[in-house]
Amino acid sequence: MKRTALVRLLLLLALGACQRSVASDAAPSAASSAPSPSAASLPPAASPSISPPASSADLSARIAGSIVVGNGAMKYLRDLSDHHGSRLSGTPGYADAAKWAKAQLEVAGVDGARTESFTMSHGWQRGAVSARVVLPMERALHVESTGWSPSTNGSLRAEVVVMKDATPEKIKADAAHLAGKIVLLAPSDTPRPRKGKRPHLVEPLRDAGVAALLVGHSRADNVLTAYAAHVGNDLGGAFPSFDLGKEDSKSLERLTEEGALTVELSNASALTGPTDVVNVVGEIRGREKPNEWIIVCAHLDAWDYATGSQDNGAGVATVLEVARAISAMRASGYVPRRSLRFILWGGEEEGLLGSRAYVKAHEAELGSIVAVINTDNGAGPLKGWHTEGRDDVKVAMRELSKQRLAGLGAEALDDEATCDTDHCPFMMAGVPTLNLWVDMKAYFDVHHAQSDTFDKIDAGQLSNATATVALTALDLADRDVALAPHIGRAAVGAILKKADLYDALVDEGYWKK
Repeated sequence: MKRTALVRLLLLLALGACQRSVASDAAPSAASSAPSPSAASLPPAASPSISPPASSADLSARIAGSIVVGNGAMKYLRDLSDHHGSRLSGTPGYADAAKWAKAQLEVAGVDGARTESFTMSHGWQRGAVSARVVLPMERALHVESTGWSPSTNGSLRAEVVVMKDATPEKIKADAAHLAGKIVLLAPSDTPRPRKGKRPHLVEPLRDAGVAALLVGHSRADNVLTAYAAHVGNDLGGAFPSFDLGKEDSKSLERLTEEGALTVELSNASALTGPTDVVNVVGEIRGREKPNEWIIVCAHLDAWDYATGSQDNGAGVATVLEVARAISAMRASGYVPRRSLRFILWGGEEEGLLGSRAYVKAHEAELGSIVAVINTDNGAGPLKGWHTEGRDDVKVAMRELSKQRLAGLGAEALDDEATCDTDHCPFMMAGVPTLNLWVDMKAYFDVHHAQSDTFDKIDAGQLSNATATVALTALDLADRDVALAPHIGRAAVGAILKKADLYDALVDEGYWKK
């Protein structure tokens, strides 16, 4: 037996033993008495099959076992990464990936697999770029177009001005000197904080009349990290913008210290105007409270430097495998008490556009959402759940974490609030949210880079994460009472201020004072 297979088997046995030890006084699951759906409505039998559970602990052990042993998440991820890897929102690649994801939900046997569209202010198509120093010597530079940058309409040649530790105030003060110049924002060797926001520099640079922008990156070996050039809700870039490798950026800094430096730039990327993008949605209707919902979600879109396997193919594969595994339970007579809705978002990388559009479009039913479970932190070693500023959610999760998730290494709970992925619009609406908590070192090693590929994913870690999401979704769906109440705007604002998110979210247009 291979070592990986043995580890999985031992994990399954340990998990089952742990859960059976707490099942002796558990009430029989409602699954055993729920009416079975008609044979004509049953989804195709899943493999491995699951027989009717005797208790909620047995249910948890069996569904976790089907996920860990079946390794379905890795199969989804390989297909997505290798065949649908270029999925930038608004492009044909994204539309293809959304079609694929909808088909996977249909095969998994969920109900009502569909797409729901929203409109981005601008689509964008990456084009050929080039950059070279022309004075005081000639040499090529390592660049790519910043996301949603407009074209240069041919070549653009201008003097370079370096700005270190730029602020809107510094840009405004130097506006006369910056007009018509190519501005180089020098890189920082200090990584950007996970919950941090870049200062608003695009608007003051536009007002200063700069010709173009070079954004120096901080990764070694001229490795570039993809980001968008826009600010807030407007995806239209204000001027041509380029991502520049770290070593090239430092070289340009040194040259400007010696005298005038002229660079020639060309960017054929194109803004394409208002563009429709879709979220992919599927459901499993609840047996007793079908109008109360647990949302299980991840974002489908990815930057196009690589195949987006950590960010966020791992999350997509998790959601699809959880949907398959829970849907397969219906063949044995199990139907969750509440409804589950599985959503794969578009437009996350451009500002949580898909999830924000969903919250706006479904505003009337937000009160029926019991909890949102989001995964967008890659497939690193598990820790547990972020409860996103909610102490009451943290308390309500303790029993599940200790009794069911500890065997997967996911018993920890963290209540720090963040707003860097698709749980955020729901959190701001007062809905209890859970964001999967993993060790993200490996994630940030490849984040938005050319190296974010399938071979970076550890199968065991992804299976554990998927089992954790499934067990959590089942628990929240079958509880006698909801996880926690919705909270009001004032309480949400207090959470944002405590987490030092309030001002940044106001500046980004996500939150109104």
